[in-house]
Amino acid sequence: MKTRLIAQAVVLIALGVALAPFTSFPIGIARVNPTQHFINVIAAVLLGPWWATGIAGVIAILRISLGVGTILAFPGGMIGALLAGLIFRATRNMYLAALGEVIGTGIIAALVSGLWVAPVFMQTSMALHLLIASFLSSTALGSAIALVVLKALERAGVVRLPGKEGLHTLRQIVVRDLSYRYPQATQWTLRRLNLSIDAGEYVLLCGASGSGKSTLCRILTGLIPHVYEGSIEGTVLVDGVDTREQSPADVCTRIGLVFQHPQWQLFNSTVTREIAFGLESLGYAPAEIRQRIDEVAGWLGIEHLLARHPQQLSTGEQLLVALASILAMGSRIVVLDEPFANLDGRHVTQVQAILRRLHQQGVTIIVAEHRLGLVAADATRMIVLHNGQVVLDGPPVQVLAADIQQFHLEPPLPVQIGRALNLKPLPLTVEAVLAQVDHQQLATMYPLPPALPRSANGSPLLSVRDLSFSAGQRRVLNSVHLDLYAGEGVAIVGANGAGKTSLIKHFNGLHRPQQGQVRVIGKDTRTTPVSVLARHVGMVFQNPDDQLFTTRVRDEVAVGARVMGVYDPDQVAAVLRTFQLEHLVERSPFTLSAGEKRRLTLAAALVTNPAILVLDEPTTGLDWPARQALARHLREQVQHGRTVVVVTHDLEFAGALTSHWFVLADGCLLAEGVPHAICMQPAVVQAADLLLPDRYRLALALQHVAADAGGRQNEGEV
Repeated sequence: MKTRLIAQAVVLIALGVALAPFTSFPIGIARVNPTQHFINVIAAVLLGPWWATGIAGVIAILRISLGVGTILAFPGGMIGALLAGLIFRATRNMYLAALGEVIGTGIIAALVSGLWVAPVFMQTSMALHLLIASFLSSTALGSAIALVVLKALERAGVVRLPGKEGLHTLRQIVVRDLSYRYPQATQWTLRRLNLSIDAGEYVLLCGASGSGKSTLCRILTGLIPHVYEGSIEGTVLVDGVDTREQSPADVCTRIGLVFQHPQWQLFNSTVTREIAFGLESLGYAPAEIRQRIDEVAGWLGIEHLLARHPQQLSTGEQLLVALASILAMGSRIVVLDEPFANLDGRHVTQVQAILRRLHQQGVTIIVAEHRLGLVAADATRMIVLHNGQVVLDGPPVQVLAADIQQFHLEPPLPVQIGRALNLKPLPLTVEAVLAQVDHQQLATMYPLPPALPRSANGSPLLSVRDLSFSAGQRRVLNSVHLDLYAGEGVAIVGANGAGKTSLIKHFNGLHRPQQGQVRVIGKDTRTTPVSVLARHVGMVFQNPDDQLFTTRVRDEVAVGARVMGVYDPDQVAAVLRTFQLEHLVERSPFTLSAGEKRRLTLAAALVTNPAILVLDEPTTGLDWPARQALARHLREQVQHGRTVVVVTHDLEFAGALTSHWFVLADGCLLAEGVPHAICMQPAVVQAADLLLPDRYRLALALQHVAADAGGRQNEGEV
């Protein structure tokens, strides 16, 4: 923030000094300069009273040194700048600020100059009425020009007048009449979109899957049109530079993007080399590169990862490395596309804290996110996209008070409670709800479901016995035992790197047991071909791009069924309809949004009708209606006798779908049981780095309150 202010001050000083020789006019002992007063008003509005006064003082010194000013330039410039800045800060009105400049210079500074400065420092005098008249005319002219320029900048979208908070700043991002359409697409993803973002804002960008969030992020960072082709119209300015006219390499020093899957942007052999790569490309000296790596690694707490290979890190660690690479290059705008989608509780908390610190340091933060509760309390602004246009824009409390469900967004639980009880102010966190509402009332309104015993009828459909697995020198799984039965929904939960994905890869033979045994419908996975196991176990990977390979959505859904000889056009049509893919059937899978890709891989897995369906982080990139539709469809599958296994950090989804959880920690089975019983055990939650949904956090807090009340009552009885 300070660097930006200094840069603006330097520009204004340079402009004032450059024009001074051409706009200075001698009137008696004074030299009036309308440019000085033009600069004063601009600086007062954009930078504030203290910066404006300092700029006026510097210009006065330079004018005197160039022979186009006298000592009267100090009161003549500085008093007006100070008064204009103070008035603008108090009123947020640039016209009153200009009036303050006229009064401050034309009257107050003229009196100070005529009655004190000129007699004392210049040993001369000038008629006060002539001095006031000359100062007033010069000030009025310069202030009028400043107002014209400020209004022109406002119409051009460069500044916002009047401001909402703090001082007015130059707009860091300006988007005007932006439209974009992907290659071969018939509809525009973005349609005449207009918005602007000021320096230092923390923006929550949200909207349904396919609303244009990821596309907008790519355009802001120059990936569109330099990497992604398509048709683009309108203007996008970042720090005043059109992103279409500069390459992504040039844009990256201003703005950086952390992908939804950060491993996509990490390709060096060590974290140190990953962070250094961009700096080397920009031509920094080795000593400067080393210093920047050390600084950013220490700031993010990743010093212990510098020698590691980025692709061997957990998702949370990869996100921090991608963020480090951006910050090291000096980017003052950070864009994150669904950063919390694949993170465990510890890394969510860590990233939230890092983004708060960046925001406090003046970095502009833009987070595209479906789970609004993870960002809303920290954000200063919330923008809702729908059908490629901005439909809501304002402070999170204001936007969340509106009907966001019409745009397929789920209000966070605290907001739902606040709206139901008409709470003012609207709570955005569980802590705010607990502070505003009677706890007994909350316990009655939001009870936990009763614990139901696990239905384990017959022999296990899939059994794991004493399973251990190592990757290199690292023990990934350690003596895991579990059983899965027909017609049940289960979740495998735990921290990033706990071994969840490695475990499910043993279910269809992608990994073979190094120790122990895995049996699927009686078949030993060590000796059964993957092609046979795949008929019984359908798998949806964490990263949709890992299993997309055809050129059309229609073909992607049908290819698995064709290969296995179970192709049914009616079934293909049904899953396309279930996952809202009918209008995309002719699109390339690789041009879809992250949420659309996720729905496509789910459809492709279900069309083959496997006995066991395994989904790795299935809600990543899905909006609220899609998550609801997925949960509803998977519950139907369970009711029809199919076994559904989800690996997920989204415990809200897991709790709504499954009746039994397996909790992994450091490759071991830490606990298993019904969802709310797991969530009510703080030791398990902490050991497994689980991110509890608001409903469970609320219940846990109420349980502690009830326990405290019970303890106090027992003490009173004694």
